[in-house]
Amino acid sequence: MSMLPDCFRIIMYCNIYFQMGRIGLNAYSMGVSLAVRADVFSFFNECFKESTELLRQTNEVLLSKGLYIRSPYLEIPDHIDFVKKQNFLSGYFDKRPLTALEITNIFGNYERNALGIATLMGFSQIAQSKEVRQYLKRGKEIAQQHCEKLGNLLKEEELPVPTTWDAEVTASTSFTFSDKLMMFYTTALTAISLSYYGAGTSSSPRRDVAVKYASLGRDIALYAEDGANLMISNGWFEEPPRTLDRDELVKNK
Repeated sequence: MSMLPDCFRIIMYCNIYFQMGRIGLNAYSMGVSLAVRADVFSFFNECFKESTELLRQTNEVLLSKGLYIRSPYLEIPDHIDFVKKQNFLSGYFDKRPLTALEITNIFGNYERNALGIATLMGFSQIAQSKEVRQYLKRGKEIAQQHCEKLGNLLKEEELPVPTTWDAEVTASTSFTFSDKLMMFYTTALTAISLSYYGAGTSSSPRRDVAVKYASLGRDIALYAEDGANLMISNGWFEEPPRTLDRDELVKNK
């Protein structure tokens, strides 16, 4: 994604590269841990280093321009606390304060959805197909709803909510990317969102937060399925490598 449509301003470039660096670190670290062949290990290791450098450079640019969105500050604890009651897991009536890990995931998922709103807004403006435009517009609306729900969790704790980048999308409607490429990016980012929601669920002992993530994950899963169907109907869905279909081999014998 080295080139972006001219419907995005410079701050959008920086924040997209920032999230790309983060996503790359997560994905390539898994690739390194699973690789057995030396050449595959070296490849993923090099990709990991490049993602680290991308994230470092983007951090420096955002900090130097005063555009870095800082996460909430927490008081440094002066002692260790242990959970003494099961109401630590509650969240419907007697809500405890959010933990640092819960805040980190909520804040990060809000940021990614805010970036998704602007990205899908820009993509929808330059899409050629009516079906693709409607799909991208629907994704923008889902991301807006998710920002509202995640933002409410932070507001309830009197914590700051990250900014959005809607205003960074210009009025450009010039053709830049093909619908196929934009659909590929959109479905890939949708799949990544599911993994981040899963991480948020697993690190949220408070029941209401976990249930909230389950609801958000369901929205994303349905959206991803519709995206896959749209790509299949247009002949854009490349089938990944899979195991042999033994029953099919027997039938064709």
